[in-house]
Amino acid sequence: MDGSRFPAVPFTEAVDPAGILSSAAQVQIADRLCEEFEVSRADRVAYGDSLSDRDLFGAVPVSVAVNADRHLQGLATHAYGGGRDLSDAYELVRRAR
Repeated sequence: MDGSRFPAVPFTEAVDPAGILSSAAQVQIADRLCEEFEVSRADRVAYGDSLSDRDLFGAVPVSVAVNADRHLQGLATHAYGGGRDLSDAYELVRRAR
């Protein structure tokens, strides 16, 4: 499994903290997938919206904070706060390359 585990909706039971994906685990999963698809760290871009993405942002050369607070924006190479159209967030990186 490559993501956090939450109870079924509607939430009627507590979330098990052991089932929550850690920031470090995101990097491990990205490394594994990129190795499988032969993508180097230098070619990766990370997109995230919360501080749980901080380790991933630190592991890649380009990162985009998407609708994120100032803490994550300060860690990102780009910030998108324009709403719901993620094509604009992708365009930030495309224009920069």
